[in-house]
Amino acid sequence: MSEELSFIIKKALNDKIDAEIFHSKIKIFEIANDKNEQHGMTYEEDGYGLRIIKNKKLGFSYGNKISDDLYELAVSSSNASKEDNANYLPNEEEVTRLNGIFDEEIYNPIDKLKYYMESLGSISDKLNFINQRAIAGYTIIEIMNTNGLNVNSKTSFIYVGAVANYLGDEVGPEIFEGISSKRFNDINIEKLLNDLTFKIDIMKKRRKFENKKKQYNVIFTQKALDDLVVPLINHGISLESYYRNRTPFKLNDYFESKVTIVDDPLNPYLPWSREIDAEGLPSMKTEIIKEGVFKKFLSNTYWSKKANMDNTHSAFRAFTSLPVISTSNLVFQGKIINEDSDAIYIDQVQGVHTSNFETGDFSVSANVAWDKDGGFREIIVSGNIKQLINNVLGFTKDVSSYNKVYSGKMIVTGLSLA
Repeated sequence: MSEELSFIIKKALNDKIDAEIFHSKIKIFEIANDKNEQHGMTYEEDGYGLRIIKNKKLGFSYGNKISDDLYELAVSSSNASKEDNANYLPNEEEVTRLNGIFDEEIYNPIDKLKYYMESLGSISDKLNFINQRAIAGYTIIEIMNTNGLNVNSKTSFIYVGAVANYLGDEVGPEIFEGISSKRFNDINIEKLLNDLTFKIDIMKKRRKFENKKKQYNVIFTQKALDDLVVPLINHGISLESYYRNRTPFKLNDYFESKVTIVDDPLNPYLPWSREIDAEGLPSMKTEIIKEGVFKKFLSNTYWSKKANMDNTHSAFRAFTSLPVISTSNLVFQGKIINEDSDAIYIDQVQGVHTSNFETGDFSVSANVAWDKDGGFREIIVSGNIKQLINNVLGFTKDVSSYNKVYSGKMIVTGLSLA
């Protein structure tokens, strides 16, 4: 562990103050094409976040270097805090190392990024690109505290994506498509090209949605789940939201769909996997909903103490912030069923930020949606996150990863469409 971190910890121990130093170093390589102008860029972010607890009062400071000033700022900021028995730092626990979350090729990624950009360019005669982007990089995390915790972890990340619309007289919706992984071998560029081409093609001739039936089945793609369901779930399954009575979910809620939703940071093949959370605690798989029964809220150290519930080691942070609660990879499971030929596919939504996250109510615009006869101009989809989960009919067998989602397509009934 860095001598710089030890300097702060020794200083705090001498002053009989609880302290945690969080060090994050990120290096990113990027090739981007915006408005037909391609450029490369490499940048680094290196910083330290210092959390101290003095007389049960919390203080925090951050900066780009370790110094006496960083320490004094954190200590002095605690004077503005209130005493809180939930302010405490975790003890060290044994960490299981994950094979596959770091790709050594990340140190020299330019040739691969250029290949991805060339692959995107190979379909430029079929669509109008607004932008293209290929990114690779790595993150190094070091965490040390006065309770003896002393851990580090290193992960890589790769992302390839583009925004495009129809190449022709009619202006179509801007469709974004992306793929992310921790390893170059898991980037399926052909799938990305095929998905983007298919969606651009089906949205060429759009028609107004006419609600001719009382009820439609809706098929959410993995991307739509990440757009709509993940933000609502991320808020609703937080122990902080539960403690503040700002979530529609309760322990032992029952869903007739009997779905299972798992937060899984331990699968090295998924983009958001990690060995430790942002407090240095070992990552763990958490069953949030198991076969239709709500089992557990995600938590970090502070909120598990505050609410007197288990800590699921779900802390997330940058060096500029205190730990918050967040999901990693959300795995959706349930009954496997075939796709409904009469259903409406929803692939992209807008306006999730206008949802009522406390009640779970949402009304969003599906600007990329289609059925067997072609695309729609726009569909307003309204409902409630608990209603949506309760009315899941099943999942298709084509399980894949999209950002935080690992699932088949989700088939749902009972939503309001207009």
